Amino acid sequence: MDNEVPTQTGGLGGRLPVEIALEGKNDDLAAVIIRNMTKGSVRALFEGQVGEDGDVTPPAMNFTELVSSNSMPHTCKAILDAMLEPTDEPDEYRFHYRILEADQAG
Repeated sequence: MDNEVPTQTGGLGGRLPVEIALEGKNDDLAAVIIRNMTKGSVRALFEGQVGEDGDVTPPAMNFTELVSSNSMPHTCKAILDAMLEPTDEPDEYRFHYRILEADQAG
């Protein structure tokens, strides 16, 4: 069929669609993709990971650069929304703030 979704990444070169949208500065598309990702997946892209030995692995994507570019406001808002996580209490939220403290090294 002509409308089937390909099972391989083909021309994506192993990159995620969100990476391509971000690199292409496509604000609306990147924001839609991020809003449809799990919050944990978004955090994994933008937060550096701390290993057992204390070393920090740099994040795959740099939130600071997105904010500094001032060209992707919808995407920045979608990323910040993914950092909010409701708790068991109805009026309490947990905010994953590590992306706000991170630099290029994570």
